[in-house]
Amino acid sequence: MANFDIIKLYDGDFSINGNGDISKIMVYIPENPDHVTTKEARKAIESDLGHYKTPEEKIRAWRSIFNGDANAFGHPFRWPAGGLGYSIGDDYAIFLLRDEGAPTYPNHLTVASGLGKDQKEIYNPYETIIREGVEEIAFAKEGKIYSPAVINHLPDEKKESLTKKILENAKKYDIYASKLENIGSELAVGDKKIDISYDGGKKEIYVPFINLDPRTNGIDSLGILNVYVDINDIKSKKIRPIDSEGFGRDIVIVPTNVLKDAIEGLPYKAIIVHSDGKVEEKDVMYPLTPTAVTATQDIHGLSGKDQILRELDKWEKELA
Repeated sequence: MANFDIIKLYDGDFSINGNGDISKIMVYIPENPDHVTTKEARKAIESDLGHYKTPEEKIRAWRSIFNGDANAFGHPFRWPAGGLGYSIGDDYAIFLLRDEGAPTYPNHLTVASGLGKDQKEIYNPYETIIREGVEEIAFAKEGKIYSPAVINHLPDEKKESLTKKILENAKKYDIYASKLENIGSELAVGDKKIDISYDGGKKEIYVPFINLDPRTNGIDSLGILNVYVDINDIKSKKIRPIDSEGFGRDIVIVPTNVLKDAIEGLPYKAIIVHSDGKVEEKDVMYPLTPTAVTATQDIHGLSGKDQILRELDKWEKELA
């Protein structure tokens, strides 16, 4: 790959708690770091095998690490990345449906997440969590556009830029709002620790979940956001969740009591809000991305370790 000066993980850089979840990760920021803000950089990092000769060898190494037989990754990681898992109370999880042309995990359900935007976010991953989470899902009602109030946690410049982008993208849905309203929401407090060390300092943040993705060499910091909307208002089209990033993706709302079926590859019933505004409830079989599985693990109970091992099994079968 290109000569990127980026993140690597070594022995002791992450911890797995008694529940099998990643409870702590230590990220060392190199001096003058490159970061994933371009498509070329992302692709180079996501496809990097490091000192492994084949994907199969990389799979075996990851499996050994999470079975406790080895303790070092042999490739770089992209950083930062993250976003928000949206919920409606304890009963529903809100996802975006990735299209067939998505660079990774096509036709999968994902949470509102993405990659770091600039060098500042390398040292402040919570900006990535909030910016990406708010950028991708908004709510339309009676000609107005609503965004979770956590957008106010962003620096003024980013808040202003993001507000302008959301309002502009809403026009693709024939919604011409003059300002961005706030919708009630609650951001969960996390207990998973990220230690960030860099030349001249260090800091720590706590997030609800940390996801490690073997296929994309990703470290994802994930928040959980409960939005105060009524599911019946969505079904009756009084409130319309939209892809506010402007890609026209469908919004898929999954009852939390069937998330295990989605993970197991079984049919399950979901509410689909199509990009054209049509709302239907039907049986689907959309798989979940690793970040979507991690963001909902308090509901379905699959540990971070188990999820990674399952993802490695799926990848190995695809390569066979």
